[in-house]
Amino acid sequence: MKSVEEVVRELIASKCSNSTLTEKKEFETIRHLIHDSEKALCLIVGLIDNDPWLILLSDQRIIMVQKQTETGSIFKQYGLEQVKDLRLDSFGEMAALTFIFEDDKLFKADYLSLKDANEFGRLLVKAIEIWTNKLNQFLI
Repeated sequence: MKSVEEVVRELIASKCSNSTLTEKKEFETIRHLIHDSEKALCLIVGLIDNDPWLILLSDQRIIMVQKQTETGSIFKQYGLEQVKDLRLDSFGEMAALTFIFEDDKLFKADYLSLKDANEFGRLLVKAIEIWTNKLNQFLI
């Protein structure tokens, strides 16, 4: 399992401005889910169905963790190869990201700053391109 400091260094290296979100309780769940071979790229908090979720983009997948309750955390994870589309809606300085996956499942993360949403989207597109190229090398 990666240390918090290691993940913070990865987030800073990828120019993710939200490295302080590693102080959230939900980040511990993410730390247990992330593989040593993965690199953390960006971390944001958004509302999905009016509940706060911590969303990590790695170089291999998206991990979403709902705020902890008495029964524990709820998490969802999707490989980058499962991302079918990403939509950015903005209204002033606020934004929402809608993730659409291969199974047509979608999640809309609301109440993001426009800067954070743009940054996450830019890093996601770049990560998908790199991940797809890696997968294609195995198929050839």
